[in-house]
Amino acid sequence: MRKKLPPQSAHSIIIKKYLDNLPAMLQQGQGLYLHGDYGTGKSGTAALILMEAIKHRVLGYWVRAKNLPDYVINNARTEDNVDVLTKCLETPLLVIDEFQVREEVKFTETIVEDIVRMRLDDRRSTIVTSNVTTSSLSKLYPALLSVLKEGVLPVKVAGFNFRTSIKGILADELR
Repeated sequence: MRKKLPPQSAHSIIIKKYLDNLPAMLQQGQGLYLHGDYGTGKSGTAALILMEAIKHRVLGYWVRAKNLPDYVINNARTEDNVDVLTKCLETPLLVIDEFQVREEVKFTETIVEDIVRMRLDDRRSTIVTSNVTTSSLSKLYPALLSVLKEGVLPVKVAGFNFRTSIKGILADELR
């Protein structure tokens, strides 16, 4: 029996409204904090928004949160020979992917917090994806949550686990 994709959910309605108003959202520096369980489509949603921004001739940059400390410490450079920190600060739309709870995350949190704060000051949009809920953020990373509240809309991406479901669909098709 073939598995079906889920019906439209609350987060998809919010994302659709964001996309429908993308030029205005980007001009205002409005970002998103996409949080939820693993495999629910947070990174895919961020990629969709980034691709849509590019259609509007808005440049974007994608970085994994766990790589930020190494990039900053080692003054890493992008393909176009710009240091990663400068790229994170100056690109019109930044996606910080997979902010997670880990021991070494305190330094990552400080970097993400500083980047988001500076971007908000310059009215640049930031999308952060994470498995950390906003209630957990308030306990674990209150300073980061405080900064995010200034210009980033929290969106809970709930429900359907695409990773396990796609595996199931592919297994069904191979039978």
